Amino acid sequence: MEILPGVLATDELDCKQKLLHPRLQKVAKMFHVDVLDGSMFDNKCWADPEVVGNWSGLPHIELHCMVQNPLPVAEAWYKHVPTLKRVIVHKEIGRSLKHVVAELSQLELEVIVAINPDTPVDEILNLPIDALTVMGVHPGKSGQSFLGDPILSKIKRAQALLPDCPLELDGGASESTIRQIAQAGAIRCVASSALWKAENPVEAYENLLAKLR
Repeated sequence: MEILPGVLATDELDCKQKLLHPRLQKVAKMFHVDVLDGSMFDNKCWADPEVVGNWSGLPHIELHCMVQNPLPVAEAWYKHVPTLKRVIVHKEIGRSLKHVVAELSQLELEVIVAINPDTPVDEILNLPIDALTVMGVHPGKSGQSFLGDPILSKIKRAQALLPDCPLELDGGASESTIRQIAQAGAIRCVASSALWKAENPVEAYENLLAKLR
């Protein structure tokens, strides 16, 4: 399983310290950056692509657009941040998801759709996506407890319905849950508070990997 450090930044310094963490960059292939503007979930964060794009030593980035209008956000990150590789948009954006996915595909990025805990996997079956992100918590805030068996069941159903689609779990990853998440079928997992609330994020990252062995 690939573990992605999740970055939900409170300000520029917080984002820079996490995204450019030198030792964590050596063990993590890609970082997951959240964008929240309050339009979709009850939270906001700092995520300015013009500023981020000027930093040297950026890791590969997976961008999680937790916003109702993800296209301009993704396009701005694509324009300014050369290490952007993937974009995640939510099924629940309230607009034509097929159109959004088609537009993002033109940017030569991997396009991923995320589904909230209450959204059935069946609702995204006909979308041409590169991967599926299953939310293990209600989106918007880091540090929430994993929602458990219903989420594990959803990952298993997604694997059965979409056997060729890579599955990612975002939210609730910890030393006590990561093995179950992998056994259910997820091949990628976003870890945020499990890393950043630890005294040593690199050690916490390695401990998560150790639970998978």
